[in-house]
Amino acid sequence: MELEAFENAMAECPEVVGYCAVAGDADFIVRVVARDTDPLRASVMRFGVEHVRSHFVLHGPTTSAELPVEAAPSS
Repeated sequence: MELEAFENAMAECPEVVGYCAVAGDADFIVRVVARDTDPLRASVMRFGVEHVRSHFVLHGPTTSAELPVEAAPSS
């Protein structure tokens, strides 16, 4: 996938809150906020991604108060 096509695809995905090109084993690091992995998997695969390695942030500074995740329904 060409860089411009990748950037356009990332702009279409509301779960993506940031990305950057990197050197090494991966081509990009994509920051995503999602409630669960099913919609994330569907989003990633529609962009033609061949390999995914996931890391979950357990603690760190917040860069934005707005997240593209709907509130969980109250029980």
